[in-house]
Amino acid sequence: MKKTAAILASTLALTLGVCLLFNAQLFRYFGDSIPCSYHMDGSERRQYMVPGDSLQLLYEFLLFKDSLFGPTAMFDNPYEFNPGAGADRHEPSCYSMVFSLVFALLDLLTNAAIAWNLTFLLTLWLTAYFSWRLAERYTTTPAFQALAALVALLVPYRFMTLCGGSPTGFAAAWTPLLLLGLDRLVRNGSLGGAGIAGLSLV
Repeated sequence: MKKTAAILASTLALTLGVCLLFNAQLFRYFGDSIPCSYHMDGSERRQYMVPGDSLQLLYEFLLFKDSLFGPTAMFDNPYEFNPGAGADRHEPSCYSMVFSLVFALLDLLTNAAIAWNLTFLLTLWLTAYFSWRLAERYTTTPAFQALAALVALLVPYRFMTLCGGSPTGFAAAWTPLLLLGLDRLVRNGSLGGAGIAGLSLV
């Protein structure tokens, strides 16, 4: 238990450090803005309602929240391209699970910007934690385990998609968990590993 707590603390520190280094604006505007691009042009300007993946994913997150706690029926999309026929708006979807659920619960307690940014940090933290756990299976040296977690956080594609609001940026948190499950399955014949890998794919 103490070891798990230490790894959680270490990976949280790595996550916050990487974010401070590469996306300090996230913390500066944590309470009222969300990232919309990985690219910074040198100015610290904010823009309102920037078209793009971030706004679209925020819409999906809020739609799922409304489906759980608000007036919107599950799997209905009453706002986007609605010609007025209710049956046309029934769209079975995974709603970018699991992070849409995390966002929905956080948004009940805070606001949409804080909920988004906390979810943003959570997905990176999970990446670091699962990568550390995977590295434990290959080395007993904590420094190398931390290095593996750091490398996983610094994959450029991950930050580009996450800061750009792509669902794949959030879903990439499951990649090291998938590899961990497969490693347990192949090397130890673990059915639990198979289950972890399967859930990660889903």
